[in-house]
Amino acid sequence: MITTPPSPPALTPLPEPEALNESPPLSVTSDPHSGFVAAGVRVLYLEWGSSDKPTIILIHGLTGNAHNYDALAQQVSAWYQLIAIDLRGHGDSAWHPDHDYRLSSYVRDLDKLISALKLRT
Repeated sequence: MITTPPSPPALTPLPEPEALNESPPLSVTSDPHSGFVAAGVRVLYLEWGSSDKPTIILIHGLTGNAHNYDALAQQVSAWYQLIAIDLRGHGDSAWHPDHDYRLSSYVRDLDKLISALKLRT
C-alpha cells in the first residue's frame, strides 16, 4: 500500500518591518574584530542584532568568510542575533601554523565560540 507522506509543518513568516519599503537598520553589536583564541589561533567573528533575540550561528563554506552574511544581516538582524564566524584560515581569522584545517578542529573552534559567548542554555 502506498501512503502519502505527511505535509511538512507550516513555516512562520518573519514579521514585516514597520515601514514596508524599508529594511530594518543594520545593527552591528560587536567590534568587527571580536574574537577568541582556539588552539593558538585567533578566530574572529561578526555579530549583528541584539542578544535578547534568538541566536543563529552562521558558518561559511570553503571559500567564504563571515562577510558572506552582511546582506542577510541587513534583512533579519531586527529579529535575530546573528553570529558569523571566520573559520581558521579564512577572512580575518589567523592561519593555523601546522595547517590544521580538519573538520574536528572547526568543530572545536565552534564549541569555543559558543562557550565564549555564553550561548549554552
